[in-house]
Amino acid sequence: MKLVPIFSGSRQYWLLTLIGVGVSIAIANITGVLLLKTLWQSSSFTHLVFGFVAIGILVFALSVLEAYCAERLGQNYVKAIRCQLYQGLVGAPSYLAPKRVGVVMSRMITDSNQIKNWASIGIPKLTIHSISAIGLTVFLCLHWGKIGWLATGFSIIYLLSMATLTPKMYQIALEIRRDRGRLSGFLGESIIASQTVNQFNLLNRETRRLARHNDRLANSSVTQAFLTAASKHFSHLISQVMTLCVLVLFLWENTLPNQELAVVMLTLGLLFNSLKQLNTSWVYAITFYAAKLRLELALNNAAPRKPAKETKLTSKYSHAIQLKRVQLTEDSAPISQSIAPGSAIHIPISEPSERLVEILSKHQLPISGRVTVSGRRLDWLSRQSVNKSIITLSRASYLLRGTMKSNLRVSEENLNFLHSLLAHFELSEEHLNETISELGRNLPSLQYARLLVIQALLRQPGLLIISHPDICANSELMDKVLIWQEKVRFTLLVVGHVSSHLSERLQDIDIKELKSIKTEHTEPGFFTAMEKK
Repeated sequence: MKLVPIFSGSRQYWLLTLIGVGVSIAIANITGVLLLKTLWQSSSFTHLVFGFVAIGILVFALSVLEAYCAERLGQNYVKAIRCQLYQGLVGAPSYLAPKRVGVVMSRMITDSNQIKNWASIGIPKLTIHSISAIGLTVFLCLHWGKIGWLATGFSIIYLLSMATLTPKMYQIALEIRRDRGRLSGFLGESIIASQTVNQFNLLNRETRRLARHNDRLANSSVTQAFLTAASKHFSHLISQVMTLCVLVLFLWENTLPNQELAVVMLTLGLLFNSLKQLNTSWVYAITFYAAKLRLELALNNAAPRKPAKETKLTSKYSHAIQLKRVQLTEDSAPISQSIAPGSAIHIPISEPSERLVEILSKHQLPISGRVTVSGRRLDWLSRQSVNKSIITLSRASYLLRGTMKSNLRVSEENLNFLHSLLAHFELSEEHLNETISELGRNLPSLQYARLLVIQALLRQPGLLIISHPDICANSELMDKVLIWQEKVRFTLLVVGHVSSHLSERLQDIDIKELKSIKTEHTEPGFFTAMEKK
């Protein structure tokens, strides 16, 4: 998967404007040098002075406009990149999703920001100073032939030195991203597990690990800084050599008039300043391509294989589930079973049942076999369709920072439905404006579980899977869920430990025994086993 191109959407206009402004600045700089040469040789130069000042003001105004356009272009591009990364990485199924939170954060913040630097800094410098360098070189060649060709030779040497260092700089840029990702991954894990680190007195050990990760990143960064400085300051060395050549070969030999020396030196200074700015653009280009490679690799690793055929589920209808010779784990035998629409099923917690939950949520793939939902193959269903019609409440279900109301957002036409749910689960509307901290850590477990259930039922799922232990173990809450299920008749699958009086209202099935069950006819709306094929 490729990153969104920079030359798309509204960015085209910003980029074209930026190129136009850059060309104008380059032309104005070259015109200023021509005017200065004329000004130096003219006996009456009052009008030329005003022209020179006007060019200076124009360059100032264009430079400010160039900075504004470049930042707008960069910010627009980095927003598109981060949105693409967020959808690709966060929306990936569990078996493809990145495993380290810190690495994802590093990709979405640091690497994407380096993409932005190329758009807002690298491209403007490349546009302005490549044109300036070419124009100033031509100007030198036309007016002072030998000096111009000598400057061209030194410029080529400088550009060749940059080309020679490019493979090494690119490799170092990749190493920096690798080491930064490892450091970010370590920090993310340590922060999440901070209580464990403190509980078992691991703080000193983890601090030493942090130092080692930091040293690896530092080594790569120091090498990059050394090569970047050497390449950047090589322009100073070349400019000094060029100045010496002008003094020795032309001024002392009287081939360069003294009155033209200032113009020549100014032109050479502008030329080598442009080369120095091109060096900065070159560094940004290397980091851009290194970051682009890493981001596209992350997106490709998180992208599920496109199905041969893509179908959708009909929402707001209870779903039937069929398992056709599905092998859930390496140690389990294939099973072939069905769940009728509107059923209320209880499956005791086990490794195969947890895997079944992940498969029905399309976060994992079965080892073999086929799963169909309401007659449609699960592997052909889009994730958007599955997420819209199949809701799972598990340990991975969280509330987001904000208020209760922001976590229970509904359209105007569904407000009555929300009020009915709030009344059924005995949650006062006065509490809807209460603040929820990050991941809902400030809420008591009962209220947290109640909000998760209401949030899920607001989606009016065709299949609701509950495997969250705090919900399953809450008899009062589960009783209300069952009353609502009997009223609405969606398919309910409860995976976990429930009380005995609740299990009497559910069709109790042990998934480990499903493979041995023969065809049975049960009451409509309950679990129906089908013979293995």
